[in-house]
Amino acid sequence: MSKKPLNTWFVVIALLVIGVAGRVLPHPPNVAPIASVALFAGFYFSHRGTAALLALCAMLVSDLFLGVYDIRLAAVVYAAFVLPVVWGPWLRGEAQVPAGLAWLKPFVGGLRVLGAALAGSVAFFVLSNFAVWLFGSHYPHNAAGLVACYVAALPFFHYTVLGDLAYTSVIFGGYALASAAFQTETRPLSA
Repeated sequence: MSKKPLNTWFVVIALLVIGVAGRVLPHPPNVAPIASVALFAGFYFSHRGTAALLALCAMLVSDLFLGVYDIRLAAVVYAAFVLPVVWGPWLRGEAQVPAGLAWLKPFVGGLRVLGAALAGSVAFFVLSNFAVWLFGSHYPHNAAGLVACYVAALPFFHYTVLGDLAYTSVIFGGYALASAAFQTETRPLSA
Protein backbone atom coordinates (compact mmCIF):
# COMPACT_ATOMS: atom_id res chain seq x y z
CA MET A 1 0.00 0.00 0.00
CA SER A 2 1.42 3.37 -0.96
CA LYS A 3 1.56 6.06 1.65
CA LYS A 4 -0.17 9.40 1.12
CA PRO A 5 0.10 12.55 3.20
CA LEU A 6 -2.76 13.40 5.55
CA ASN A 7 -5.33 15.65 3.95
CA THR A 8 -4.09 19.21 4.45
CA TRP A 9 -7.60 20.57 5.05
CA PHE A 10 -8.13 18.00 7.78
CA VAL A 11 -4.93 19.19 9.49
CA VAL A 12 -5.93 22.88 9.13
CA ILE A 13 -9.44 22.33 10.52
CA ALA A 14 -8.17 20.13 13.36
CA LEU A 15 -5.59 22.73 14.41
CA LEU A 16 -8.14 25.55 14.25
CA VAL A 17 -10.65 23.59 16.34
CA ILE A 18 -8.00 22.69 18.92
CA GLY A 19 -6.73 26.28 19.03
CA VAL A 20 -10.12 27.96 19.35
CA ALA A 21 -11.74 25.39 21.66
CA GLY A 22 -8.68 25.27 23.90
CA ARG A 23 -8.93 29.02 24.50
CA VAL A 24 -12.71 29.43 24.64
CA LEU A 25 -13.70 26.43 26.78
CA PRO A 26 -13.04 26.65 30.54
CA HIS A 27 -9.41 25.92 31.38
CA PRO A 28 -6.78 26.73 34.02
CA PRO A 29 -5.04 30.09 33.58
CA ASN A 30 -2.35 30.14 30.87
CA VAL A 31 -3.18 26.62 29.67
CA ALA A 32 -3.77 27.36 26.00
CA PRO A 33 -2.99 25.39 22.82
CA ILE A 34 -1.95 28.25 20.54
CA ALA A 35 1.83 27.87 20.95
CA SER A 36 1.48 24.12 20.34
CA VAL A 37 -0.68 24.74 17.28
CA ALA A 38 1.96 27.17 15.98
CA LEU A 39 4.76 24.69 16.66
CA PHE A 40 2.97 21.87 14.84
CA ALA A 41 1.96 24.15 11.97
CA GLY A 42 5.60 25.20 11.60
CA PHE A 43 6.57 21.53 11.51
CA TYR A 44 3.82 20.42 9.13
CA PHE A 45 3.69 23.27 6.62
CA SER A 46 6.81 24.10 4.64
CA HIS A 47 5.72 27.73 4.23
CA ARG A 48 6.16 29.64 7.50
CA GLY A 49 3.60 32.26 6.50
CA THR A 50 0.91 29.59 6.18
CA ALA A 51 1.85 28.15 9.56
CA ALA A 52 1.82 31.58 11.25
CA LEU A 53 -1.50 32.48 9.61
CA LEU A 54 -3.09 29.34 10.99
CA ALA A 55 -2.06 30.18 14.57
CA LEU A 56 -3.11 33.82 14.12
CA CYS A 57 -6.52 32.76 12.82
CA ALA A 58 -7.06 30.56 15.88
CA MET A 59 -6.17 33.54 18.09
CA LEU A 60 -8.40 35.97 16.18
CA VAL A 61 -11.43 33.67 16.17
CA SER A 62 -11.09 32.86 19.87
CA ASP A 63 -10.59 36.54 20.70
CA LEU A 64 -13.97 37.23 19.07
CA PHE A 65 -15.45 35.18 21.93
CA LEU A 66 -13.07 36.31 24.66
CA GLY A 67 -12.92 40.03 23.99
CA VAL A 68 -10.25 42.53 23.11
CA TYR A 69 -7.57 44.06 25.31
CA ASP A 70 -4.80 46.64 24.88
CA ILE A 71 -3.77 46.38 21.23
CA ARG A 72 -0.06 46.83 22.02
CA LEU A 73 -0.13 43.99 24.54
CA ALA A 74 -2.21 41.88 22.13
CA ALA A 75 0.38 42.39 19.38
CA VAL A 76 3.14 41.09 21.65
CA VAL A 77 1.01 38.16 22.83
CA TYR A 78 0.17 37.24 19.22
CA ALA A 79 3.86 37.45 18.27
CA ALA A 80 4.87 35.32 21.27
CA PHE A 81 2.29 32.68 20.36
CA VAL A 82 3.38 32.61 16.72
CA LEU A 83 7.11 32.47 17.50
CA PRO A 84 7.15 28.63 17.76
CA VAL A 85 6.46 28.49 14.01
CA VAL A 86 10.15 29.36 13.62
CA TRP A 87 11.19 26.15 15.40
CA GLY A 88 8.94 23.91 13.30
CA PRO A 89 11.40 23.38 10.43
CA TRP A 90 14.12 22.45 12.93
CA LEU A 91 11.90 19.56 14.01
CA ARG A 92 11.88 18.24 10.45
CA GLY A 93 15.67 18.22 10.28
CA GLU A 94 18.06 15.36 10.71
CA ALA A 95 18.77 14.54 14.35
CA GLN A 96 22.50 14.32 15.05
CA VAL A 97 23.39 11.60 17.56
CA PRO A 98 26.97 10.56 18.40
CA ALA A 99 27.82 7.05 17.16
CA GLY A 100 28.13 5.65 20.67
CA LEU A 101 24.61 6.86 21.51
CA ALA A 102 22.84 5.58 18.39
CA TRP A 103 20.32 3.77 20.61
CA LEU A 104 19.01 7.23 21.63
CA LYS A 105 18.04 8.20 18.08
CA PRO A 106 14.37 7.07 18.39
CA PHE A 107 13.96 9.35 21.43
CA VAL A 108 15.65 12.41 19.97
CA GLY A 109 12.61 13.48 17.93
CA GLY A 110 10.35 13.48 20.97
CA LEU A 111 12.92 15.33 23.04
CA ARG A 112 13.30 17.95 20.31
CA VAL A 113 9.53 18.46 20.21
CA LEU A 114 9.30 18.81 23.99
CA GLY A 115 12.33 21.12 24.01
CA ALA A 116 10.71 23.32 21.35
CA ALA A 117 7.49 23.40 23.38
CA LEU A 118 9.43 24.44 26.48
CA ALA A 119 11.24 27.15 24.48
CA GLY A 120 7.81 28.44 23.42
CA SER A 121 6.70 28.59 27.05
CA VAL A 122 9.78 30.56 28.07
CA ALA A 123 9.49 32.93 25.11
CA PHE A 124 5.83 33.61 25.90
CA PHE A 125 6.64 34.25 29.57
CA VAL A 126 9.49 36.64 28.78
CA LEU A 127 7.77 38.56 25.98
CA SER A 128 4.25 38.83 27.39
CA ASN A 129 5.36 39.93 30.83
CA PHE A 130 7.81 42.43 29.38
CA ALA A 131 4.86 43.90 27.44
CA VAL A 132 2.72 44.00 30.60
CA TRP A 133 5.48 45.98 32.32
CA LEU A 134 6.17 48.21 29.31
CA PHE A 135 2.59 49.08 28.36
CA GLY A 136 0.83 48.72 31.71
CA SER A 137 0.58 50.93 34.74
CA HIS A 138 0.79 48.26 37.45
CA TYR A 139 4.57 48.43 37.78
CA PRO A 140 7.02 51.32 37.80
CA HIS A 141 8.94 51.66 34.57
CA ASN A 142 12.34 50.88 36.01
CA ALA A 143 14.42 47.76 36.67
CA ALA A 144 12.72 47.08 40.01
CA GLY A 145 9.31 47.29 38.34
CA LEU A 146 10.37 44.88 35.62
CA VAL A 147 11.66 42.39 38.19
CA ALA A 148 8.44 42.78 40.20
CA CYS A 149 6.40 42.09 37.06
CA TYR A 150 8.28 38.87 36.32
CA VAL A 151 8.11 37.75 39.95
CA ALA A 152 4.34 38.37 40.04
CA ALA A 153 3.96 36.26 36.88
CA LEU A 154 5.96 33.28 38.17
CA PRO A 155 2.93 31.50 39.74
CA PHE A 156 1.38 31.30 36.26
CA PHE A 157 4.48 30.06 34.45
CA HIS A 158 4.07 26.42 35.42
CA TYR A 159 0.57 26.46 33.91
CA THR A 160 2.02 27.70 30.63
CA VAL A 161 4.66 24.97 30.66
CA LEU A 162 2.17 22.23 31.55
CA GLY A 163 -0.29 23.42 28.92
CA ASP A 164 2.33 23.69 26.20
CA LEU A 165 3.82 20.29 26.98
CA ALA A 166 0.40 18.62 27.18
CA TYR A 167 -1.02 20.17 24.00
CA THR A 168 2.20 19.58 22.09
CA SER A 169 2.25 15.93 23.16
CA VAL A 170 -1.40 15.48 22.15
CA ILE A 171 -1.03 17.21 18.77
CA PHE A 172 2.23 15.56 17.72
CA GLY A 173 1.20 12.22 19.23
CA GLY A 174 -2.19 12.40 17.51
CA TYR A 175 -0.45 13.13 14.22
CA ALA A 176 1.87 10.15 14.64
CA LEU A 177 -1.07 7.86 15.50
CA ALA A 178 -3.20 9.14 12.61
CA SER A 179 -0.30 8.74 10.21
CA ALA A 180 0.23 5.16 11.33
CA ALA A 181 -3.48 4.28 11.36
CA PHE A 182 -4.16 5.66 7.89
CA GLN A 183 -0.86 4.45 6.41
CA THR A 184 0.16 7.98 5.51
CA GLU A 185 3.49 9.71 5.11
CA THR A 186 4.88 11.30 8.20
CA ARG A 187 7.42 14.02 8.42
CA PRO A 188 10.46 12.70 10.29
CA LEU A 189 10.47 13.60 13.97
CA SER A 190 13.61 11.68 14.81
CA ALA A 191 15.21 11.10 11.44
